[in-house]
Amino acid sequence: MSKNQHSISDEQSIVYTLLRVIFLDVNGFIIKPDGKEEKYLNKNGITKKVAYLARYICEEGLKPNGIDLSKVLSDLEIAYYYEGDNFFVKHNYVDLWNKFTDPKNLSMALLTLSAEVEKSIGHIGENLNEKIKIMVSDYVLDLSYDEHPEYGRTLKYTNAKYLKYLFEQWGFSLDEYLIQIDGLINWGVTLESSATQFITELKNDSSTTQSPPEKKETNYPLLRKYNLESHETVTVFLLDRMIMADGKKEQSESIAFVKITLNKPELIPSIMIVSDTIDKAINHENLDELIDSAINYVSNEMNSEEIKYLLEHLAKIIIADEVFAASENELLKKCCDEWSGVLGWDAYATLTDIIKVKYDITAENDNATESDKTPKTEKQIASEDQVADSATVISGKMVEVEGDGPFWNEQEFTIKRFKDNSIQVFQEDGTPMSGSVKAFLLSIIKQYSLDVEIEKKNTRTIGKKVIEALNRK
Repeated sequence: MSKNQHSISDEQSIVYTLLRVIFLDVNGFIIKPDGKEEKYLNKNGITKKVAYLARYICEEGLKPNGIDLSKVLSDLEIAYYYEGDNFFVKHNYVDLWNKFTDPKNLSMALLTLSAEVEKSIGHIGENLNEKIKIMVSDYVLDLSYDEHPEYGRTLKYTNAKYLKYLFEQWGFSLDEYLIQIDGLINWGVTLESSATQFITELKNDSSTTQSPPEKKETNYPLLRKYNLESHETVTVFLLDRMIMADGKKEQSESIAFVKITLNKPELIPSIMIVSDTIDKAINHENLDELIDSAINYVSNEMNSEEIKYLLEHLAKIIIADEVFAASENELLKKCCDEWSGVLGWDAYATLTDIIKVKYDITAENDNATESDKTPKTEKQIASEDQVADSATVISGKMVEVEGDGPFWNEQEFTIKRFKDNSIQVFQEDGTPMSGSVKAFLLSIIKQYSLDVEIEKKNTRTIGKKVIEALNRK
């Protein structure tokens, strides 16, 4: 605990910091079709953010990780409760605004919790472990932008600047901050014109302060042989290798690839070139060497911005099927080890942490011993006390048997939700089901005609609702 005049708890520091993000600037802004920007009092949007803090951050996010914010919220007169499946929150909007707004002068600062907020930010940086710190920074991102029912998601200059301040205080680099801003933009968030100028200047500063990487090999005979010596062809080639890293072409990964190329049409002409290259390289057993050469090309020929975008696209391929296979992990680590010198930060640690915390997907360990790999069932039996609830279903599929025709094969599956809110599906013999958990849940919803909303819901939420619906039957 930091030695301030009076101590502040982990729970207080998180709540105070997040409420400052929410009430920092209660104005929203919209960009109209003619390009004009217009501000408005965003009281409804602020209320939704307070509800998001109470429900998703407090109840579903941090509580399963041992941090209960409910008492601090209660002390601030933020009350919340469920009625059936509906969630309600009550709070004193004006009181919270007065406490957590950005003080414009000294007299107003006396009415706020300004000093407590600053103390909270320092406490998070000094006392919370990396996992919780990353979770909190992720929640800050979620609360930073506004969402208008007609004009979509927007990020104001005040929030962009404050977000940078928080990241600095918590030890994140400028490049890590810019990656998060790019992530918001890719999520469909539009920047206010002054925020755009602010981010552009930061990117320019980042580019000029980057020390030029020491050039390794700048001659790429193998890439030239297969017509891959360009930014676009190397990018498409590495994306394709990530899709095929586990030896199979998953539909969800192919869809993710299509979305990437639709957003970057300059990549599309390279797709046929790469397809032809892979056929030739496989025949001549040059594929591994070609991957190494492509990774080396990126390190020497692409700038930090281009590499960040490439890593972001590789991560999208990884999370598409909700499985971070050992072979994908190996390829990602090889890329990050080579490119971190150009980026100036530990790309592998950052990406794997984000994938784990934000998407609840953990990388499989390719170097595990046989004894490590064997008993997933033993591990599961040992962690039965961690199961929050479960439901058992019968599901099946048509199976082709050579010389005997197709038959319907039914099997019992158990869907389990653990206390950390993760969802796993187990077969009759107790081993985890292979394949996408989300796809399995969607098939069960259809098979059992369950009344479960799936629009914009993640696997954890869908799994919880499926278990509840099955247990009601």
